[in-house]
Amino acid sequence: MLHGGMMLTIFNLIILSHLAEHIAQMIQLHLLHWARPECLGLLGLWKPYLVRSEFLHYGHALFMLLGIYPMMRWNKWLYATFVLAFYHHLEHFQLLLQAVTKHYWWGFPKPATLPELLIPRIELHFFYNIMVALPMFYGIYLWRKKRDTFKYFS
Repeated sequence: MLHGGMMLTIFNLIILSHLAEHIAQMIQLHLLHWARPECLGLLGLWKPYLVRSEFLHYGHALFMLLGIYPMMRWNKWLYATFVLAFYHHLEHFQLLLQAVTKHYWWGFPKPATLPELLIPRIELHFFYNIMVALPMFYGIYLWRKKRDTFKYFS
Protein backbone atom coordinates (compact mmCIF):
# COMPACT_ATOMS: atom_id res chain seq x y z
CA MET A 1 0.00 0.00 0.00
CA LEU A 2 1.31 3.43 -0.92
CA HIS A 3 1.55 6.03 1.83
CA GLY A 4 0.40 9.63 1.37
CA GLY A 5 3.82 11.05 0.52
CA MET A 6 4.41 8.44 -2.18
CA MET A 7 0.93 9.01 -3.64
CA LEU A 8 1.55 12.77 -3.73
CA THR A 9 4.89 12.21 -5.48
CA ILE A 10 3.28 9.94 -8.10
CA PHE A 11 0.48 12.48 -8.61
CA ASN A 12 3.04 15.28 -9.09
CA LEU A 13 5.04 13.20 -11.57
CA ILE A 14 1.93 12.48 -13.63
CA ILE A 15 0.99 16.17 -13.68
CA LEU A 16 4.57 17.13 -14.54
CA SER A 17 4.78 14.57 -17.36
CA HIS A 18 1.49 15.86 -18.79
CA LEU A 19 2.83 19.41 -18.64
CA ALA A 20 6.01 18.19 -20.39
CA GLU A 21 3.82 16.88 -23.22
CA HIS A 22 2.31 20.36 -23.66
CA ILE A 23 5.78 21.91 -23.61
CA ALA A 24 6.87 19.42 -26.28
CA GLN A 25 3.88 20.43 -28.40
CA MET A 26 4.81 24.11 -28.07
CA ILE A 27 8.40 23.31 -29.10
CA GLN A 28 7.17 21.27 -32.07
CA LEU A 29 4.87 24.10 -33.17
CA HIS A 30 6.85 27.26 -32.46
CA LEU A 31 10.51 26.19 -32.59
CA LEU A 32 10.45 23.28 -35.05
CA HIS A 33 7.63 24.83 -37.12
CA TRP A 34 5.71 21.58 -37.54
CA ALA A 35 2.17 21.69 -38.91
CA ARG A 36 -0.43 21.85 -36.10
CA PRO A 37 -1.85 18.35 -36.73
CA GLU A 38 1.67 16.91 -36.34
CA CYS A 39 2.33 18.61 -32.97
CA LEU A 40 1.32 15.72 -30.74
CA GLY A 41 4.00 15.88 -28.05
CA LEU A 42 6.22 12.90 -27.30
CA LEU A 43 3.45 10.42 -26.56
CA GLY A 44 1.77 11.38 -29.83
CA LEU A 45 4.89 10.54 -31.81
CA TRP A 46 4.66 7.02 -30.40
CA LYS A 47 0.87 6.51 -30.27
CA PRO A 48 -0.94 9.35 -32.14
CA TYR A 49 -4.42 7.94 -31.48
CA LEU A 50 -3.92 8.35 -27.73
CA VAL A 51 -3.25 12.06 -27.98
CA ARG A 52 -6.20 12.57 -30.32
CA SER A 53 -8.52 10.80 -27.86
CA GLU A 54 -10.89 13.12 -26.01
CA PHE A 55 -11.36 10.28 -23.50
CA LEU A 56 -7.67 10.42 -22.56
CA HIS A 57 -7.75 14.20 -22.12
CA TYR A 58 -10.98 14.14 -20.14
CA GLY A 59 -9.61 11.32 -17.99
CA HIS A 60 -6.51 13.34 -17.18
CA ALA A 61 -8.55 16.46 -16.36
CA LEU A 62 -10.76 14.37 -14.05
CA PHE A 63 -7.65 12.75 -12.50
CA MET A 64 -6.23 16.23 -11.77
CA LEU A 65 -9.50 17.43 -10.28
CA LEU A 66 -9.93 14.40 -8.03
CA GLY A 67 -6.26 14.50 -7.01
CA ILE A 68 -6.36 18.17 -6.08
CA TYR A 69 -9.71 17.98 -4.26
CA PRO A 70 -8.38 16.55 -0.96
CA MET A 71 -5.49 19.05 -1.00
CA MET A 72 -7.55 22.21 -1.55
CA ARG A 73 -7.98 22.82 2.18
CA TRP A 74 -4.21 22.94 2.78
CA ASN A 75 -3.80 26.54 1.59
CA LYS A 76 -5.20 29.22 -0.72
CA TRP A 77 -2.90 28.21 -3.58
CA LEU A 78 -4.28 24.70 -3.64
CA TYR A 79 -7.83 26.03 -3.35
CA ALA A 80 -7.14 28.27 -6.39
CA THR A 81 -5.68 25.24 -8.17
CA PHE A 82 -8.90 23.32 -7.54
CA VAL A 83 -11.01 26.15 -8.99
CA LEU A 84 -8.79 26.33 -12.10
CA ALA A 85 -8.75 22.53 -12.44
CA PHE A 86 -12.55 22.48 -12.20
CA TYR A 87 -12.79 24.95 -15.10
CA HIS A 88 -10.23 22.91 -17.08
CA HIS A 89 -12.31 19.80 -16.37
CA LEU A 90 -15.45 21.53 -17.71
CA GLU A 91 -13.59 22.43 -20.91
CA HIS A 92 -12.61 18.79 -21.45
CA PHE A 93 -16.12 17.63 -20.59
CA GLN A 94 -17.46 19.86 -23.39
CA LEU A 95 -14.91 18.42 -25.81
CA LEU A 96 -15.74 14.86 -24.80
CA LEU A 97 -19.47 15.50 -25.10
CA GLN A 98 -19.01 16.85 -28.62
CA ALA A 99 -16.75 13.95 -29.62
CA VAL A 100 -19.23 11.37 -28.36
CA THR A 101 -22.35 12.99 -29.85
CA LYS A 102 -20.63 14.21 -33.06
CA HIS A 103 -22.50 17.50 -32.51
CA TYR A 104 -19.85 20.23 -32.78
CA TRP A 105 -20.31 23.69 -31.32
CA TRP A 106 -19.25 27.18 -32.32
CA GLY A 107 -19.18 26.33 -36.04
CA PHE A 108 -16.04 24.16 -35.82
CA PRO A 109 -15.77 20.93 -37.87
CA LYS A 110 -14.49 19.09 -34.77
CA PRO A 111 -14.88 19.33 -30.97
CA ALA A 112 -14.03 22.82 -29.74
CA THR A 113 -14.71 25.16 -26.84
CA LEU A 114 -15.62 28.82 -26.91
CA PRO A 115 -12.11 30.09 -25.98
CA GLU A 116 -10.78 28.34 -29.11
CA LEU A 117 -12.47 31.07 -31.13
CA LEU A 118 -9.70 33.34 -29.82
CA ILE A 119 -6.77 31.04 -28.97
CA PRO A 120 -5.74 27.89 -30.89
CA ARG A 121 -6.06 24.64 -28.95
CA ILE A 122 -2.35 23.87 -28.52
CA GLU A 123 -1.63 27.26 -26.95
CA LEU A 124 -4.90 27.26 -24.99
CA HIS A 125 -4.31 23.90 -23.35
CA PHE A 126 -0.67 24.75 -22.67
CA PHE A 127 -1.93 27.86 -20.88
CA TYR A 128 -4.58 25.88 -18.95
CA ASN A 129 -2.05 23.32 -17.78
CA ILE A 130 0.46 26.00 -16.72
CA MET A 131 -2.30 27.83 -14.83
CA VAL A 132 -3.20 24.65 -12.94
CA ALA A 133 0.31 23.27 -12.38
CA LEU A 134 2.14 26.37 -11.12
CA PRO A 135 -0.16 27.23 -8.18
CA MET A 136 -0.46 23.51 -7.40
CA PHE A 137 3.29 22.98 -7.16
CA TYR A 138 3.73 26.21 -5.17
CA GLY A 139 0.88 25.30 -2.82
CA ILE A 140 2.34 21.84 -2.22
CA TYR A 141 5.77 23.38 -1.65
CA LEU A 142 4.34 25.77 0.99
CA TRP A 143 2.39 22.97 2.64
CA ARG A 144 5.43 20.69 2.81
CA LYS A 145 7.62 23.53 4.10
CA LYS A 146 5.11 24.31 6.86
CA ARG A 147 4.59 20.63 7.70
CA ASP A 148 8.33 19.93 7.87
CA THR A 149 8.96 23.03 10.04
CA PHE A 150 6.36 22.03 12.62
CA LYS A 151 7.46 18.40 12.58
CA TYR A 152 10.61 19.28 14.53
CA PHE A 153 8.69 21.05 17.32
CA SER A 154 6.27 18.25 18.18
